[in-house]
Amino acid sequence: SLLGMELKMNLSDETDAFVLTKEYEWLRKRLNYVTASDVPTILNINKYKSPRTLAYEKINKTSIDNKPSLAMRWGILLEPIVIRKFELVSGLTCVSRQYQLTVSEKHEWLAASLDAVVVDGDEPYAVVNAKTSSGFAADRFGDDYFPEQYRAQLHAEMIVEGHDLAFLPVYIKPSEVTEFDIVSMEYMLSTFSADYIIRMLDDSGFTFRFYCVDKVQSYADTIIEETRKFWYDYVLQGRLPEATSAKEALATTRAESAVELSESEYEDIRRYHALKK
Repeated sequence: SLLGMELKMNLSDETDAFVLTKEYEWLRKRLNYVTASDVPTILNINKYKSPRTLAYEKINKTSIDNKPSLAMRWGILLEPIVIRKFELVSGLTCVSRQYQLTVSEKHEWLAASLDAVVVDGDEPYAVVNAKTSSGFAADRFGDDYFPEQYRAQLHAEMIVEGHDLAFLPVYIKPSEVTEFDIVSMEYMLSTFSADYIIRMLDDSGFTFRFYCVDKVQSYADTIIEETRKFWYDYVLQGRLPEATSAKEALATTRAESAVELSESEYEDIRRYHALKK
């Protein structure tokens, strides 16, 4: 189970079954809310998913494409390593929040699954979202800039948790991720300590950065309002936003429950089928 990876991978069959069950429950619960990772999509700054596709998934409690990419698998595997590296570099103490879905007390439609929180003693005061990057995508992270979708996600997490501070640590691989990298990292996680793996990555040319993000209240207010409209005007009404293409309109009508389409969307689907013939 990719989402169930631990620093030590020597799991019994019973433990594997528990991890799979926990993962399934966590993923299922996320469909009942707008989560922090959904926010870039709702704000139209996620090039991989549209608001319509997201609404379809929430309404029908399913995912159109749930096969993780190599980059996603790599990020999941390295999450605890990124967090540990952040602790070593920053001197801060983090507590993992894996598989914990927190629902906002003020905004009941909004939830977040944090990678970790920074604590002072027993008190959390900042959120941590661990990221990885590689190859051609590495230039998205500079000395003072990173992808805007991560800023939106961090703000949503701060809203849910009630914090005003967030950290974005990122480990950057110098070349593209391959299937061999995934297999090798799985072996390393099962064999070596996190600190030893970090030394190996650093010696292999990996770059580490972390960013400190203060909450901007006006941006947070925009997120609250846009997610509220998305949830109440579309998801709870069983309605979909307008499709941006015929392909998207077709994909998001294969639902278990009927979804009403506009005449223009029906026409787009007809054209799509005509072109496919």
